[in-house]
Amino acid sequence: MINEKEIIFRSASITKSEYSYLVELVKINNFKNILEFGPGVSTYAFLENQCNIWSLEHHPEWFKKKNKDFIDEPLVNLFLYNKNKDIEIEEINDKKFDMVFIDGPPGSKAPSRMLSCQYASERTDIFLLHDCHRDAEKETIDIFKKNNWKSFILEEGRKIGVCYKKDSIIFPK
Repeated sequence: MINEKEIIFRSASITKSEYSYLVELVKINNFKNILEFGPGVSTYAFLENQCNIWSLEHHPEWFKKKNKDFIDEPLVNLFLYNKNKDIEIEEINDKKFDMVFIDGPPGSKAPSRMLSCQYASERTDIFLLHDCHRDAEKETIDIFKKNNWKSFILEEGRKIGVCYKKDSIIFPK
């Protein structure tokens, strides 16, 4: 088990309360296959439940750093991708995931992180978008809401937007 006290929570990472929420959400739904955009603290949350993680990173230097960080974690599969093009990763293009967590690439103009969210929506019934305290991410959530996705925003931390299709998903209280 990961010792949360050893994890460094930085200003741009998920918060401790968001970390706990991710751990609990994955646990109570028995999610095992996770796609994430932006490896980091969230990766450790998924490892707590022994998830298979496919993690995408757009920045070459950060990709190298995260490869070193997770070199001894056989459940973590890291891939470098181009954030300015359609996402094409042969190993996962046809794969479905229990859940997708999006914390990259960095948010910008609205709608923010749209390519990541579109890619996620084609591969899962639930995706979470970090940094919904920013208007650009809120706009992205609103677009999916208009396209028949249910959604809500966690009001703690940097705010995670949750988009989902199935009512059978259990959410932590």
